[in-house]
Amino acid sequence: MSHYFINNHAAVDGNHEVHALGCRHMPTDKAYLGNFEHANEALIEARKDFWQSSTCKSCAAGVPVEPRALRIGNVLIWSPES
Repeated sequence: MSHYFINNHAAVDGNHEVHALGCRHMPTDKAYLGNFEHANEALIEARKDFWQSSTCKSCAAGVPVEPRALRIGNVLIWSPES
C-alpha cells in the first residue's frame, strides 16, 4: 500500500496528476487522497473532486521511489523503501 496525493493545479490540458508518496514528480501544492493498494483506487478517489485526472506516468510504471518522510499536520508518514 502507498499514500497518494493529487496535484491541486491542473496542467495546461486541465489534467490533475495523482502521485504516490516518494514520487520524484510530487508537486508542492497537493492534496492527500489516502492510503491505497493500487494507483487506480487512488484515481477513483481523486475523480470525486477532480474529474479530469490521471496517474503520474512514473508512478503508474512502478518507477522506484526514494524513501523519505512527509509530514501532514501532526502525522509523519514514511514512504515505502525500494
